Amino acid sequence: MAPDHDGKHPLIPTDNNSGSSAGRAVVRGRLIDWDPNTGLPMPVDRPVLSAPQIEALAATALSLPYVPEEPDKREFTNEKAYDLAVDKWRAEANRYAGMTCGEVMMVKLAQLAAQGNHSATEELLDRVLGKPKQSSEVKSVSMKYEDYLKKMAEDEAKHQARASAVDVEASTIPPPPEPPSDPDELRGIL
Repeated sequence: MAPDHDGKHPLIPTDNNSGSSAGRAVVRGRLIDWDPNTGLPMPVDRPVLSAPQIEALAATALSLPYVPEEPDKREFTNEKAYDLAVDKWRAEANRYAGMTCGEVMMVKLAQLAAQGNHSATEELLDRVLGKPKQSSEVKSVSMKYEDYLKKMAEDEAKHQARASAVDVEASTIPPPPEPPSDPDELRGIL
């Protein structure tokens, strides 16, 4: 983020006396300042970012050149695994050379989508084409509560009538006819 017109950075509080932030440090995500009376370090809260500052920060982060993180040799127990990780790191650095972080993110998302990842496909299409419009149907009912209860009772009675019309006792269905045992009888049928 660029400094304001007076030369001060909008995200870093400055010393009120000198207008400088030279005595400050960032430790574990907190700004540290030194108390002028005691000389001891003291944590200072960061200022709250506004929506435009957050947008500018995100745009800046996406516009940074992509630099893949080099493997740390201390994280590997054998030399061969480390050499493979370094080869992979070099290949990635060459493949995405000259691209910004945002460009690499989109390429990797497109590759996941091409490999069949449904959520990546959905996200990519939503970003490129926009989300499809959704329609919703709204029904307005204007009746009194008593009328509504009567309608529900009528609907229930109709449902019960349909259900009882379908119920048939098993004893009223005649059994299927016995197949003929004589093969000559089958020839006459066929």
